[in-house]
Amino acid sequence: MGNKIQIKKFGSESISGTISLSKNMFPVPHYVAHFLWVGKKDQGKGLASQLMAEVERISRESGEPILLGDAVEPDQNPLAVGMYGKRAGWVQIPDSKGEPTSRYIYGLANPKLLTVFLNYYDRRF
Repeated sequence: MGNKIQIKKFGSESISGTISLSKNMFPVPHYVAHFLWVGKKDQGKGLASQLMAEVERISRESGEPILLGDAVEPDQNPLAVGMYGKRAGWVQIPDSKGEPTSRYIYGLANPKLLTVFLNYYDRRF
């Protein structure tokens, strides 16, 4: 299943921001959020936060965690790095050595499941 969530400019069909959401079944059912984008003219207006709020709502309603599929690299977008750390419920995923990575997950409070995720995705990071 793949969904694209979009925000359009009020009163028009012009897209101001978007994020893609896909469903994965392994290692446990979860969603992966990819390609968060907000147009240059619309950045700084809270649109990325609105998109993330919708993604978080989907996680809460489905009871399934959401993995941020795109790494948040400080040198590429320093503003985005802080956004996830500030949002309640998003956890920075450590690597196999316990060091922080540029990956985040939402809605996964169970430490055993987090370990399963880490083991599964460690090979993919």
